Amino acid sequence: MRGAVGTSGGIGQFMIGFIMMCSGSFMLINAIRVTSSFGMGQRLYGFSAMGGNYGITTGMIMIPFIFGVGFIFYNSRNPIGWLLAIGSLASMVLSHSVARPLPKLTKTGGHSRPRAHCNVSAPLGLR
Repeated sequence: MRGAVGTSGGIGQFMIGFIMMCSGSFMLINAIRVTSSFGMGQRLYGFSAMGGNYGITTGMIMIPFIFGVGFIFYNSRNPIGWLLAIGSLASMVLSHSVARPLPKLTKTGGHSRPRAHCNVSAPLGLR
């Protein structure tokens, strides 16, 4: 006998997965911030070259990711596509998890306001 949605997993596993997907999607959408400023996103990395300071933003990292996914759709055995996609995805994940400090305890024993990466890391783990 088949379970929920034609799988052998059963109704219980389907409902647990559905609830996790809904809560993860809610937390991800809740963490999105809309502003009126124009730009390529949040500055992740910075470097100095030729007498100027330059920043690499999330939008700049998404461009090679999109090209990598396009290469993978065209030919899934293309190592350049996989390198672009995995490298830019790893750069995004590491920049959001390493560059932001975890919330610190206050003198009263409570936590300070959680950082944005805590709000984004949890739903990506649930989905």
